[in-house]
Amino acid sequence: MEIVRPSWDSHDLSGSEKTNVKRYFFIFSLMFLSFFSFNLVGKFLLVELFFVCIFLSNVLGRRIATSTRKLNPFIGLLILALFSQTIIDMVLGTPPISMLKGFSLILFTLTNLYGISLLTKFRTMDILIALLGYSLGGLAGYFLQPSTYARSEIWKFGIGYPLTLTFFVILSLPSLKRFRLYTWASLTLLSAVSLVLGARSLALFTILPLFFLKYKKSEMKVKNSKTIWSLLIILGVTLTFFTIYSNLAVNGTLGTKAQSKYLAQTTSGGNLIFNSRSELIFSARGIIDSPILGHGSYADMNPELKMKILYFLDRLGIQYDLVSLNRIYGDRIPVHSMLLQWWLWFGVIGMFFPLRLGILYIKSLRIPNRQPVFYYLALSGIWNVLFSPYGENYRVLIPLTIVALVSLGKNLPMENTSND
Repeated sequence: MEIVRPSWDSHDLSGSEKTNVKRYFFIFSLMFLSFFSFNLVGKFLLVELFFVCIFLSNVLGRRIATSTRKLNPFIGLLILALFSQTIIDMVLGTPPISMLKGFSLILFTLTNLYGISLLTKFRTMDILIALLGYSLGGLAGYFLQPSTYARSEIWKFGIGYPLTLTFFVILSLPSLKRFRLYTWASLTLLSAVSLVLGARSLALFTILPLFFLKYKKSEMKVKNSKTIWSLLIILGVTLTFFTIYSNLAVNGTLGTKAQSKYLAQTTSGGNLIFNSRSELIFSARGIIDSPILGHGSYADMNPELKMKILYFLDRLGIQYDLVSLNRIYGDRIPVHSMLLQWWLWFGVIGMFFPLRLGILYIKSLRIPNRQPVFYYLALSGIWNVLFSPYGENYRVLIPLTIVALVSLGKNLPMENTSND
């Protein structure tokens, strides 16, 4: 599909100014409340109940919006994953609570995707307002409903990501298009703060979009070269970043905590990325044990499989702190990758959704939109598919990201404001 630069003209909004303000306020308020959650078997977000009601009313009333056809590849794969999850859990005899949690993980992703597409209708400003509401809601969530991880590491698991996303949204507003120096200065400073405070991946994906903003200014004659250049930029900046980080960490410039963490992850003959994501070894071995069906929702690890994994680690000469992993995962197979998680839990069919999601992120880098927030969502999204677990917050963030990136295509005009 041919892709072109979307229109960022703020005057393409339909309706009166008063109507627009009301719509923006509703979108902002709804996404702001996405931080509010309650426990009922699992963790449920308040905004998800609204999207579920919208989805059910549309399905039962046979009023499926035509605009959601743009999302058919993702909706189809989510429905397929839902069927796969249900059948696999029934066959494997997954505990009812785990089965219900796995079912809700996929279902809410589906209903949130549908609801957010109706909420924004793929319009430029509506998407930015939704992102701003989500990010500021994340900040509010830290103060009103902080998680255990957020209390332990305030920046990395608390305010770091929502504050960074807020900066990217503000810098992407049409009124700030000309202030590129401000963009470079603010994001460079924010990346440095994340690096010092121990959020390495956040620091990388705060600085990386700046290089895409620079190189996307020149039009490339050969389409395929855009993909090559994108990969070269990612590889070059990533290697440079981790080289700088390694030197700063090992010398103690980033503090004793960062120094001890870096040495623990590298001096034992390990790799920085894989040692910081040791769950990848466990989940990969679990997949090898059952590559087609997986192990069901939340992947309980029976004693026999546990012995296989320990034997596998011993043969590789790998030693990890199993006590800390057992404290986090209990009897479940450790997993810290969305791609491997969906494969491990929902079988090989479940893997297709995160795989398709990763393809969307990579293709989005070829679109010369020149807006910082879209590069940030795509670049950090690639990392999340490979190295981050799929939790409750992603049930909102990933559908919002899909709608934002899909809206950039030629056949998905963001200025279309017709009611579906």
